[in-house]
Amino acid sequence: MSTINHSDVLSAVTVFVQDNKRPCPSHYLTDKFGEDVLDVIDTLRADGVLLGLRGRNGGLAIPGSDIVAKRAEYAAKKAAKTRSEEHTSELQSRLHLVYRLLLEKK
Repeated sequence: MSTINHSDVLSAVTVFVQDNKRPCPSHYLTDKFGEDVLDVIDTLRADGVLLGLRGRNGGLAIPGSDIVAKRAEYAAKKAAKTRSEEHTSELQSRLHLVYRLLLEKK
């Protein structure tokens, strides 16, 4: 069993993310370092040095990196759009309009 340097794993993740503009998949690291890297990944994630991103294009990224910021920005926009659509549909529903008209007459 070889010892895997934490900084080598972080460098590999950083280079992958920069080159590919997406999170680094675990299998890339296991291909590069072997199965022992999974323990290093777990340690780095527990220490908050690596983030595990979920979803269709999930993988690993460094906190504060561009890919993490873009994911957060996208999630915020998606949530705001969903709230906006829900609010608009509420305002346009017949029941809501009738209720609003009744209140205005009082």
